[in-house]
Amino acid sequence: MKVIYIQKKPEKMVIPIKAGESLTCVLVGFLSGKKEITFELKGKGAQVKILGVFVLKDSKVELKTIQKHDAKETKSDLEIKSIVFDDSSFDYQGLINISKKGQQSNAYQKNDNLIIGDGQVKTIPELEILADDVICSHGSTTSQLDKQDIFYLMSKGLSKKRATKLLIEGFLAGVVNKIPNNEKIIKEIELCLSK
Repeated sequence: MKVIYIQKKPEKMVIPIKAGESLTCVLVGFLSGKKEITFELKGKGAQVKILGVFVLKDSKVELKTIQKHDAKETKSDLEIKSIVFDDSSFDYQGLINISKKGQQSNAYQKNDNLIIGDGQVKTIPELEILADDVICSHGSTTSQLDKQDIFYLMSKGLSKKRATKLLIEGFLAGVVNKIPNNEKIIKEIELCLSK
């Protein structure tokens, strides 16, 4: 398994995954930027797991991912979570493309977003399936922190700031805990949230 940290890379990237290869790719974002990343599953049995964590304060991120299945029995699994604070925006477009050669492929795409204050989120999940024997699904959620959850934690003696931080960390944990050797990313998240 490979882990690739994509933070300060070129705006457009193509990451090929060969037959029988399994790749884990981690997308991390704290600063403004525009990225387009294509994951090309080119050989039978190729697999990719894409995990993304974005914490945006005074930042604007535009991200496009393409999960391109061009061989049979390939698998892609994408899960991206973002926290978007005031004066920030996160625009995400995710495409799953399964060609006619991608029979018996399995593809999943999920993008969850949490808005804090007046942040802006735009998310567009897309499917383009030309094969007829596949498993494929996608989804997206965008929400704000539940005021009742904050109130509950405050009733247990936490400050509003600490309650909010705990809820944010809990939201991100579903992705962060899946990242191998995630200590550096956890420190970066904590640093960003403390500003």
